[in-house]
Amino acid sequence: MAKGLTLVAVLLLPLAGASFLRQAPADPCACVNWRHAYDSQGAKCGDGHELYLITKTGVPRFLAGLSLGLEFCDAFYKRIDDSFCVNLDHTNAPDAWYGGQWCYVSGECRSAPRANGTGSLRVKLCTAGEDRMLRDKAPEELISWAAKNDFETGLLLKMAYPVETVVQWPMVKDRILHPAAASSDNSTESMKQPKALDQRLKEL
Repeated sequence: MAKGLTLVAVLLLPLAGASFLRQAPADPCACVNWRHAYDSQGAKCGDGHELYLITKTGVPRFLAGLSLGLEFCDAFYKRIDDSFCVNLDHTNAPDAWYGGQWCYVSGECRSAPRANGTGSLRVKLCTAGEDRMLRDKAPEELISWAAKNDFETGLLLKMAYPVETVVQWPMVKDRILHPAAASSDNSTESMKQPKALDQRLKEL
């Protein structure tokens, strides 16, 4: 009986190996790990949309790098050991192309445009419901992630959520600090979804 079981096991081994070899290839349009993109795949900070916050005004990339390189490149992008999509710009423009999120993808992803540098990676505008968007995470998750990985919380939130430049702190102070009292107030309807305020909160 034991001899028969051994024979069956041996006969099944080629089938298991064939199944392993038939595994589906990785999606070339899946976002690549940020840290790996810079460390081993030839990306340079600024090849994609890392510095769009300044280059959108016409500032050359090398000058934008001098201005934001330490805060954005060294302290943020190059340290992300994950592959989620992040904001192109710090703005609240949901209908504009730059109001979305982006990531690097393999050079084999033909639907994505090439990056600005000489590396092989391409740049993809992420799609809600298909890609892992940083803005899909709850604020509590982001705050916890920032603390665990030693990231600056304010910058992480601005890289995740639309950045509100119209609504000011006095307009939302009572709603945030006293949500029950402000439950019937519709003046801050646009703040129901997570957003970052682009200003320092000088008073509490």
